[in-house]
Amino acid sequence: MVLIPKIEKCDYSKHLPQTSADKTSDLFFILSALYVAEKQDKSLTHLTLEKSLFKTTVDMANEGKSFLNTFFYVNTLGPHNSIFYKYLEELESGNLLEKEGNKVFLTAKGVSVISGLVEKISSDQELLSVLVSLQDAVKKYADNPGLSVNELHAMKVIDSTDKSKQKTIKEIVEEIKPEEAFEKSSQFKYINPLAGLKIEKVNLPIEVLNNLENVIAEVDTADLELSAPLEVIFSST
Repeated sequence: MVLIPKIEKCDYSKHLPQTSADKTSDLFFILSALYVAEKQDKSLTHLTLEKSLFKTTVDMANEGKSFLNTFFYVNTLGPHNSIFYKYLEELESGNLLEKEGNKVFLTAKGVSVISGLVEKISSDQELLSVLVSLQDAVKKYADNPGLSVNELHAMKVIDSTDKSKQKTIKEIVEEIKPEEAFEKSSQFKYINPLAGLKIEKVNLPIEVLNNLENVIAEVDTADLELSAPLEVIFSST
């Protein structure tokens, strides 16, 4: 049975990272999405990057797991959160990614860093299951960006802000008043694929979080020079 996500009013304590480690974990998965795209010789835009991450959160929720601390709200293009722009700026400042037009790529440093971090979790089957699901979403949406919008617009949700009516995301998009929708973040309608579920949080090892934080802060850590081919890891799953 496919679970139906729930639309909720903004709750900062639930829908956004609460600690620096929570945010760093989300940065790891952004880099991972770009890494699997590169390994498949594909490219992601900001739009398809976000949609790939959202699709993976929904797919993992259906397996009783969560991994991302930043939730998405309903935007005219579907699931979105403007904070991802800030995340990308932070990673770009750390020379881990670069932008060409509307496309986002890892730098050589970014590839080296994330490949080394992926190697550190190569024996963690739960984390690898997230990366495999993310790989599938990236492949699907990188090949067909329009599908990322159309497919997610058609997703059914329960709108707890409107008498728990079942709607599609497209129907909620159509309810947005452009002149009012983004005045305050408290007006955003967040999509919670985990609502009412008994969920197991998939956490990154402290070593991985600390290493990534150090890299972003430009602290020299020699052990981040390691590199592991992602396809080798995935071949065993």
